[in-house]
Amino acid sequence: MEIEIYYKIINAFAGAIRNLSYYPSGHPALLRQIQVVLSLLAPLWEEGDVSIGVAEGVIVFNREPLFKESPAGEELKTRFTERGIGGLAFRRGVTAEELFALSRILSQDPIQFQAPGRLLGLFRKSNIENIVPVEIEAVEDKAKRVYHSARDIVVKVMNDARLGVIPKVETVVKTIEQMADIMISDRNAILGLTMLSSYDNYTFNHSVNVGILSLSLAQHLEHSEAIQLEVGVAGLLHDIGKTFTPLSVLNKPGPLSDDEWEVIRRHPSDGTELIERMEGHPPGASTIVLEHHMGYNLRGYPRPSGPGHKMHPGTGIVTISDCYDSMTTLRAYQERMEPREALKKMNGLAGKHFDPNTLKSFIQMLGIYPIGSLVRLNSGEIALVTGVEAGDPNHPRVKIVTDREGKKLTEYQEMKLAEDPQGRQIITTVDFMAKDLEISP
Repeated sequence: MEIEIYYKIINAFAGAIRNLSYYPSGHPALLRQIQVVLSLLAPLWEEGDVSIGVAEGVIVFNREPLFKESPAGEELKTRFTERGIGGLAFRRGVTAEELFALSRILSQDPIQFQAPGRLLGLFRKSNIENIVPVEIEAVEDKAKRVYHSARDIVVKVMNDARLGVIPKVETVVKTIEQMADIMISDRNAILGLTMLSSYDNYTFNHSVNVGILSLSLAQHLEHSEAIQLEVGVAGLLHDIGKTFTPLSVLNKPGPLSDDEWEVIRRHPSDGTELIERMEGHPPGASTIVLEHHMGYNLRGYPRPSGPGHKMHPGTGIVTISDCYDSMTTLRAYQERMEPREALKKMNGLAGKHFDPNTLKSFIQMLGIYPIGSLVRLNSGEIALVTGVEAGDPNHPRVKIVTDREGKKLTEYQEMKLAEDPQGRQIITTVDFMAKDLEISP
């Protein structure tokens, strides 16, 4: 696994820096460690530059946080932090001489790095050309940036549509690709953002959330990259047809009349027509948008044009993601539902509105305690679930938000329950709409 190679590189590199105080630069012991670093870096260069840095107090290797503690990792983290180095990118072509020079630089007194531009000056003086300083962005920060960027894109796409301008699909595709990259590194980092609550931004947040949930489920089901892209784009744009729906109908707090329902039922067809006019759109995306309210039993809308209709393999994914986010997201006229309760209600519609196998996979992906669930611990504290640990659904990542007496904390404590020295366990879920516990992951 690549992550094991990351730790080996860090061990060898930290060892080379440390041994400079014991051996001269040309000593065989140092040379062996430098050669080990080079040999381990070689296969990684096939995918581009290799980066090592520190973000939020954690060593980050190729944007992958290394949470496993190691003496070498702690040593390297300290050397980077004390010298004000966010990260370094190692380009293909790095030589042993450049690695020796870098090791010498990192072994110098941290005080020497206080002057602005000191690091670049040392690199030039040491003829280091294939190692460059870079800023390392934590996965969580990247997830937030991509989420807010996606929301801005949805806003622009819908505004363009209202103005009669055919939206550009390139930025939508790029956003889905960025989401896919984040999910490979840390799915929890971006799934957690789907629980953001905002009355004013519901329409746009909902579109982004459905895109994220849909793409995540497509990955979980191991669909091809082409289908993943179609599903992600369709999830992000599934409601684009509502740009042609009067706001008086969309935001009506009470029951809709028959005529108003007919207006609402047009949005899949309107959205499909618009997407098909977007040059370069993933071909299946428009089909998924057309079908996302048809239902597994085909009794939804619009009705199939003929018998034997076979839906796109991604349609059931977007249908489930759309319903789940609608039920668990706060709106001006609707209270949100606790995630486990929402899944329970959806499970009652398996085989009718939802494909039972796809829904089963969705529930497996979210875990026993889905992200966004409020839970009570055996300590009496209340915590918010912020991540699901693969293979251990009973011990998710949580953020403790109240003390044992139920008083809301001003600073939240985050942890993995599986690693909690106090042995905290979840004993039950908590009413999601407790008014004094409105907290975002």
